Amino acid sequence: MDWFAYLRLVCAGMVAFGAAVLLLPSLSMAAFGLMVYGDPAFPAGFSSEAKQYIRLAHAVMGAVMVGWFLTLRWVLRAAEDGTPGAWRAAVSAFAAWFVLDTGYSLASGFWPNALLNTAVAALFLPGLAATRTSSTHAGRAPATP
Repeated sequence: MDWFAYLRLVCAGMVAFGAAVLLLPSLSMAAFGLMVYGDPAFPAGFSSEAKQYIRLAHAVMGAVMVGWFLTLRWVLRAAEDGTPGAWRAAVSAFAAWFVLDTGYSLASGFWPNALLNTAVAALFLPGLAATRTSSTHAGRAPATP
């Protein structure tokens, strides 16, 4: 299996997801409302200012996801090409996102977001694990004794 092609596909899917969060705000906010509050509508007590801020936060989150996964895709391309340190940079950035986002989600009681993060990690981990050896040795000269 071409694991780098798999990772490119997963990154493309995450870019599409981020774009949907940004460009289809009603749909994405209903999905997150269902996930977080058990209801696709805003809770009745939310003010119009709070709703506007949540819309902004969703738009920013979608835009950041697009940029993050496009960047991850290019760093993985560098790893595929044998650029020293590229695979480690991709894995380090991914791990930092996962630990920080999931840790905060759990600490603040938003465990459904932690489950969503875990599903994303489950998509990436097989490809990252499978490409470790090929990317860490590709493009390098053999070690001298």
